[in-house]
Amino acid sequence: MSTLDATLDATLDATLDASADAATQSATSGPTSEPDPAGSANATATRSRLTRTKEEVLASLEEAKNAILKAQAVDESELSTTSPAPSQTQAQPQPLVPPAFDEESNTNTRKYRRVNVNVRAKMAQAGRPPEDARLCDISMGGAGLITERNIPMGAVCHIKFRLTMPSGHLFTVVAAAQAMYSAYSSHHHGFKTGMKFGRLPEPAIAAIGEFISDKTKTQAL
Repeated sequence: MSTLDATLDATLDATLDASADAATQSATSGPTSEPDPAGSANATATRSRLTRTKEEVLASLEEAKNAILKAQAVDESELSTTSPAPSQTQAQPQPLVPPAFDEESNTNTRKYRRVNVNVRAKMAQAGRPPEDARLCDISMGGAGLITERNIPMGAVCHIKFRLTMPSGHLFTVVAAAQAMYSAYSSHHHGFKTGMKFGRLPEPAIAAIGEFISDKTKTQAL
């Protein structure tokens, strides 16, 4: 029996005893202070009625308690069966850098020799259609990208462009890159974004190196 049940039971017993005592006292009191058979019968009937009332109240309380416990059990069961685990409902954060990007293989682009270029490019960013862009400079570590919109710092995208090699043939480079800074350039009539290359395939590294070496010689003349 719970504390609540014990308290209610004691309260009902006290009420029952008080009512029965009152009925008994009323039955035995009178001018001659002699027991009144009719009064005693009434007292017995009152006690019996109060006893039944107590039993009915306790039964009602027990039913109500069982109903509450059953409802709680149903709620907990529905919650456990309809609510997936947090790991299933919470979207896992997507990595900022795509698999092709390797931060350890790259250093600050300022450590590399840069050459000025004017090369058309395509830029693709997650959730957006491909956009036209233009390379204004390039190094082994990255490139300056001119776009019509401001690219948020830290954004990751893929850049596709073609370099005219010394032999005259075109070499296509597709590189994952991360925006290191972005600001409007009135000189270039657009937003200039410093992009840091991710891990490049060996052929692309060789082609960019050859292109920069040839441009450096040409611009020095």
